Amino acid sequence: MKLLGGFRKASPFIFAATLLPVFQASAEEPTSTWIGHGTWTDSQHWSHGLPSVFSDASIRKHSDLSIPHGTFTVARLNVGTENGDFVHASLNGGHLLIRQDSLIVGEYTGSHAEFDLNSGELESVMDIFVGGATGSSGRMNESKLRVRGGTLIGLSLTIGEGLGSDSDFEVIGSKAKGIRALEFIGLHANADLSGRPGRASLTFTLDEHGVTPITISSHFQGLRIDHDAKSSCNLHVNLAAPPPRDDVTLIASEAANEGEFSGLPEGAQISSVFGGNPYTWTLTYHGGRSGHDVVLHNVSSYSKRVLATYTPKRDQLPEPSWYGEPVFPLALNPGVPAFKGAEGYGAFTKGGTDGQILRVENLNDAGPGSLRAALETSGRRTIQFTVGGDIILRSKIIIRNPDITVDGSSAPAPGITLMRHGIEVRTHDVILRQLRIRIGDKDVRATDANIHYESGDGEYALYFTEGSSNAIADHLSLSWSTNKILSTTKFADRITVQWCVLAEALNLDQHGYASIAGGNRVTWHHNLFAHNFGRNPRFQGAVDADFRNNVIYDWGETSVYGEFDRLNFVNNYFKPGPSTIQKPLLFMRGTEFVGPESLYLAGNVMEDNVKLNVDNWRGTGFYFDRTRIGASQGFPSPAVVTTSAEQALNDVIEKAGANLPDRDSLDRCIVSEVVKGRGQIIQSPQDALASCAPH
Repeated sequence: MKLLGGFRKASPFIFAATLLPVFQASAEEPTSTWIGHGTWTDSQHWSHGLPSVFSDASIRKHSDLSIPHGTFTVARLNVGTENGDFVHASLNGGHLLIRQDSLIVGEYTGSHAEFDLNSGELESVMDIFVGGATGSSGRMNESKLRVRGGTLIGLSLTIGEGLGSDSDFEVIGSKAKGIRALEFIGLHANADLSGRPGRASLTFTLDEHGVTPITISSHFQGLRIDHDAKSSCNLHVNLAAPPPRDDVTLIASEAANEGEFSGLPEGAQISSVFGGNPYTWTLTYHGGRSGHDVVLHNVSSYSKRVLATYTPKRDQLPEPSWYGEPVFPLALNPGVPAFKGAEGYGAFTKGGTDGQILRVENLNDAGPGSLRAALETSGRRTIQFTVGGDIILRSKIIIRNPDITVDGSSAPAPGITLMRHGIEVRTHDVILRQLRIRIGDKDVRATDANIHYESGDGEYALYFTEGSSNAIADHLSLSWSTNKILSTTKFADRITVQWCVLAEALNLDQHGYASIAGGNRVTWHHNLFAHNFGRNPRFQGAVDADFRNNVIYDWGETSVYGEFDRLNFVNNYFKPGPSTIQKPLLFMRGTEFVGPESLYLAGNVMEDNVKLNVDNWRGTGFYFDRTRIGASQGFPSPAVVTTSAEQALNDVIEKAGANLPDRDSLDRCIVSEVVKGRGQIIQSPQDALASCAPH
């Protein structure tokens, strides 16, 4: 399916913005919500008109939605995810592509959701979740996804992520053309904090030719089954006809499985009845050519009156339609850089230029003269400071009104530091310069001083999301986040992150993550990532990213990984540290499932590792197939003055972070640790304050 045009290649390293016109989304595209009964094209049921590749689609309340013949593309699709939702949706012959984020069927406590794929093509560039997208409490939903026909393709398939959820993925018969999880299938069941057990199920209803197997395409990841003592991960086998006489493959996998279905060890017997006749199989997790297929080995006796049937030979699985079909062409309207040194996709934002001057006159959380009041004001504006010091925020600040410049360099010493909560950008034309944001763990501690934290909860320091565009983050110092430090996701477009320090994400529940580099067109250059457990960054979804001259130090389990449409990964410097446990060391842990000729990889340096430096592809693990995804030259992107990785290390050490009028003691300490090879990943600011007090 064609989306918005193809792409062309250009020479590497420095690219000027072209003069070509380009189709672009408006800022903060709204979620379009469906309520009622009807078909997808009934626009009166959508709150903001038919959803597009730039907007979320959400099906809510008591609704029944049919998706007919036709091609429909959305950024993300939520089906019955809120308390009180009773939603049924079905795909009946059309092509539905979730292009930038995930398909989520059921999420929060009290939601009831069903999705039927009867015919057509259902594709998700990201994950497909049934029963919650986050392994947290408050998600005791009831959710089901059924496949009767057509084609299903998703990056992964996860059933039962929400604690206490009752979730089911069912394949009915053998008519579906293909069911494909590119990376893995996850079946999870864990009790909610209230004690309600989780239940996650895979159900297969066999017809006379068996069932369409779920195929896991990865050579490195397979079926993952895990549950706690109260909960169960179940396999159900039903019959809609006398089954075929040969063995039936339920899940085809190239990689080993992890875990077993509840009560069904290797060799367990499974029985089902049709027409009064019982049929029996033994279950194996080690079947097929790979030795990793989940197979029903037929040990049934058949009546002579039952017609003999067999499982058919399957055609080659269809490829994802989005490969080579980017959301945007890589071209920009011409413009003037926002300030000297502004580079990359966000360089041409106007911010608050030629607008009113607003002055922050106190360090209060809110009220007249506060930063929050200035950020929430509408109209073109530049925010300056007559005070310096810490601003203790009681909640995050959401920038909803466009055309704004925040000039932290105007503050007297010691500059401006936001604490406890961060900033979320949901609009266009935003410039943020010379600020510090240090979240801390006070808001994930209870009155007993113990940490009460679930993976994925918590705060970002800075978050570009919900259609933010034309924005630049310059010389920021960001740390102690409890979710991720800085991310660009959910259709953010034309964003630059430059000369920032992203350090010491608090590693609570092994979630000390730096960044997600998602959205659409983003530039990350001359940033310092230090002491973060992982995601330095993680590329996500359909992003077109230019990632160059960054320094990554002392990561834990992973440095960089993820999926993308097109990526320049050029002249970055990697230095393992005391916390680095990744073996072998990698520039980027690849994924198998990115498009052909989608990665330009050159000039990256791993300190003291000649093998990786001579051939960067040796630093991508076993996932990337360079002959398929390697691009011979870089993709066009707005100009960034690019040096060698070694020179970038020196430049970043000297200049990155909030440095006007001067770096604070924490940044000075972090930079010193990078130079000397010291420091570590932390779980609490107290771990850093002992030696790196910020003031």
